[in-house]
Amino acid sequence: MSRASVLAARGPESPEAILQVLIHSMRAHPVTLPAGTPDPTAAEVRLAGGIPALTGEPLLPWPRLARAAGATARALIGSPAGDAALAVARWLERDGGRHDHEALVVAALAGAWEPLRRLARRGGVDPDVACTILDCAARPALRAGAAAVASIPALAGWSRPVCPSCGAPPTIGVVLGKERERRLCCGRCGTGWAYPRVRCTSCGEADHRRLGTLHPAGEGDYRRVETCESCRGYLKTVAALDLPNVDRVLELDLETAGLDFVALERGYRRGTVEEW
Repeated sequence: MSRASVLAARGPESPEAILQVLIHSMRAHPVTLPAGTPDPTAAEVRLAGGIPALTGEPLLPWPRLARAAGATARALIGSPAGDAALAVARWLERDGGRHDHEALVVAALAGAWEPLRRLARRGGVDPDVACTILDCAARPALRAGAAAVASIPALAGWSRPVCPSCGAPPTIGVVLGKERERRLCCGRCGTGWAYPRVRCTSCGEADHRRLGTLHPAGEGDYRRVETCESCRGYLKTVAALDLPNVDRVLELDLETAGLDFVALERGYRRGTVEEW
């Protein structure tokens, strides 16, 4: 599951209810991108070189990230993760001056969680909860940035399995309509992009003999796991008439959590993209 679904999978409260709290919190954060950000010319140059459009763009200053993270943490009070979330909020308020703010912002926007996990452990707070909260706090800026670069023509020619806007691995795959066109969907910034039907989204394997599917009986045309024997990666895929919006992508990710367990039990892994 994606980071937005991590907290939703904890405790006795309805996972769907917790996910809706996170979605509402992300919608509630006001987003005003810094003037001139993102730079469309620089974004187009990056895309032409195979680099996601928003890479390195200063989309979110530290004060806004800190406020959004605090609001997200407090929105979770009363949930099974509430105590851990409140500890994260207090940690950011108490120790924020000692942190490298620029590094925190860069990591949250890029989804580089290991540095944040180390800081959270040092601060005595749950690293998974800390990363999930900072992830949710950064997503509104990523979504605004993705919307700002959506009209760049180079996006249409993107052929890599990472998001052309923010560089995240796809959250879920979608097979659209009668044409069965394959799209990959990013749960962080909301971008959807075309990708070949017969190609692994982790390593680029295109030999159909190395690619397979896992699914409950009778559901293969609707919901399935697409697997690769070359890298042991997987991606969940659903059929739909229209491309889902970013909130629906997160809901689908949670609704198909059973497929994650099926794939993990068979030794496949998710969320890794090898350079190829």
